[in-house]
Amino acid sequence: MPGTGKTATTLQVIRNLKQNSKKNRLKFEFVHINAMQLTNPNLVYTLIYENIVGKRVAPANAALFLDEFLKKKDKVRVYKQAIGKTKITDKDAQLNCEKMRVILIDELDALLTQK
Repeated sequence: MPGTGKTATTLQVIRNLKQNSKKNRLKFEFVHINAMQLTNPNLVYTLIYENIVGKRVAPANAALFLDEFLKKKDKVRVYKQAIGKTKITDKDAQLNCEKMRVILIDELDALLTQK
């Protein structure tokens, strides 16, 4: 239902959670993607990958990473493989892998194509 305030309500909830995060010890990272702004629906994978890994790759590579990262128990290994030769401690990698991420994909129907 367009115009019912779904996005506005969600963004307000996120603002409230961030403001109260010190009280409730809820730490999370919020990612807001507007699918209407994507030139290619597959770029959604790239944007999520970029949020986790910190660099940009092609959508196909990002999708493969996300599939493995979200399914595997050894996320640190998958993550360290993705960042390559960047020097990072196991502890820092673990913290990044365990970080809670809230991802809002607005206008999700824009990702649907004939293909």
